[in-house]
Formats: sequence, C-alpha cells, structure tokens
Amino acid sequence: MAGAIKDVRKESDCGLFVVDSGRIFPEKGANILQDGKLALRIMQDMGYDAIGLAETDIALGFNVMEKTLKSNPDFPVVISNVVKKDGLNPPFGERYIVLEKNGIKVAVMSVVPDVELEGAPDSSSPVSSLAVISPLTAVEGLIKEVKGKADLVLLLSQLDQDQTFSILRKIKDLPMVAVLGRPLGRLPRKLPKDLAERFIRSSPKGNIIRKVKLSLDRDGKISSFETEAVRLDKSVEEDPVIARLVREEMLARDEMKRKELQERQKKILSMTPEEYIQYLAKEGHQKKGAVSLPVVSRKNRSGCGSN
Repeated sequence: MAGAIKDVRKESDCGLFVVDSGRIFPEKGANILQDGKLALRIMQDMGYDAIGLAETDIALGFNVMEKTLKSNPDFPVVISNVVKKDGLNPPFGERYIVLEKNGIKVAVMSVVPDVELEGAPDSSSPVSSLAVISPLTAVEGLIKEVKGKADLVLLLSQLDQDQTFSILRKIKDLPMVAVLGRPLGRLPRKLPKDLAERFIRSSPKGNIIRKVKLSLDRDGKISSFETEAVRLDKSVEEDPVIARLVREEMLARDEMKRKELQERQKKILSMTPEEYIQYLAKEGHQKKGAVSLPVVSRKNRSGCGSN
C-alpha cells in the first residue's frame, strides 16, 4: 500500500488527501498492542491526512490508541459520534478536522453504528464510559459547525450502505462524499444519479485503494467525479522505508521472544522435580504420560515483512 500511495502522490497534479475509514487495529492475537502501534506509525510515515475508526478499533484497540495518541496528540484520528458520557468530547482524536490543499477546504468526519458498542467489553472497560450518538444527529450537528469553514465534507462511514446513502441524501447544506468502510450487501448495478458522484466503496479484502479525483464548480457543487481502482498486486513496488520499518519490527519481536524463552528455560532448569510439576499444573500444561522441557535454539531467528 505504501508503494501505491507513493506512486499516486507522484502522479497527482492537485491537492491529495489520503484517508482511511477504519478497521485498522487487529481484533485478536497476542500482539494487539504492538500491531496497533506499528499500524499507526506506518500510517503516519505514509502521510495519512485523516483516519476514521470502526467499533472494533474502539473496543479492542482502545488501550493501544489511548497510549499511542497521548504520546502523539497530532495524529489525525477522527470520530464524530462517539463521545465521553460526561461530555461531548471524543475519547481521543477530534470530532472533525478541516484540511486545506490548493485552496479547497475539506471537513473530514467519521461515524460508527449507534448500537455496536453495546456488547463490546464489560463494565470495567474504558469503553463503558463512552456514549454513541446517532450518526445522522452527529453529522447534522457538525455540519452547522463547519458551514463557512469548509467547501466539502468527506464522511468516513462504518455504517451499512443504506444508512450511508440516507445521510448523503439528507445533508443539503454542503456537498458531501462518503467513503464506505463496511462493505456489506450488494450495491445496485447502477447507483442512483444523486449518489453516483458522492460515494466511494472500500475493498472488502484491502487489496485495492480507491483513487478519486473531483472538482467543484463556482457554486460549490461537485462538477466532476472520477474514480480509479489501484490494485495492490506484485506490480506495485514496495516502499523501502516502510518495508525496512516492518522488518526491523519483526526482528525486534523475534529477539524479544528469544529472550523470553531463554529466561523461561533458566527458570525451569533451576526447579526441583516437584516445583516443575507444580509449575506445569499452574500454567495449564500438565499432560498425562511424559513431560518435556522447552528448547531454545542457538540459531539466529529472523523475520521479514512487507507493506
């Protein structure tokens, strides 16, 4: 992806905005914290102008975002309809941001479904302190704030397509383009005329980025709207800086795992047989029959990755 974005920047003869609608953080696995921090670091290095959040990011990546964004408060995270229950401020990031390039001002907003957080974490989770506002109510309120400040609204939507269409049709005060980050359901073969130049659908598998070129006329209305799918296949050269960053991260993780195994081995080898049996029972690794000691290879381990 980094290589593709780099190519688009070179080709662009106008202001370029790079955005993502959400589902950035991993939903499971042992490295949620590390993977989340790495994702944000890579996106920052790629020059993202704004990122939205999905309900999965909020629920499972909350601690990651809170820690990461506190150390980097300028990272462009937008969440428009999730706020703290004790006020109207978002838990992190901004409710909207206004970007300007080549004289065009774009207000970026981001919405999630208003029921998604109900069954997320338990009452002890930080998410329990959050409230989800109706997406339409949130957007309508913010439109009043950005009117006069922006020429266009870019909505990063995690709603289904019908809900997203509904918001597009109800907002009249400013031209709005929506990026649908939740590709559910089938789109009609031909979009209605009032939506055809206001709607972008993300790739369900993340193997495509959408390049959009649009213009506004003197009345502030969208006069042209062109989209192009850029496939992230082998023809796209990787960005060497991002590729190196990923490789260094994977090597660092392998080194950390190697040290953890060495420490575990030292601890086990210093145990008496009775202590070792108790250790296995405590860790839930006791098996009938034979037991075995973990072995740490002396060979160097390496890892690699690409963007």
